[in-house]
Amino acid sequence: MIKIINSKRNAFKISNLKFGYYLGFRILILGFLLLPSAASAALIIQAPKYIGLNSGLVGYWSFDGKDMAGVTAYDRSGNANNGTL
Repeated sequence: MIKIINSKRNAFKISNLKFGYYLGFRILILGFLLLPSAASAALIIQAPKYIGLNSGLVGYWSFDGKDMAGVTAYDRSGNANNGTL
């Protein structure tokens, strides 16, 4: 659906995608995630499945809060590669 929002500012709207000019600046506001037209509703709703970054991970140290004790940085990767600073 295309509709004019405010003809004085030359703005128009296509669904949730807004274009226009305000104080001389071109504005584009995305109100939704752009997906391929072939994406089904089930595909859009399901949670994304990310490939983990922990494959081959040697150690993960956040250097923050409970991961620190004195001069020891605890390894959160599960490999027990704690470090001493």
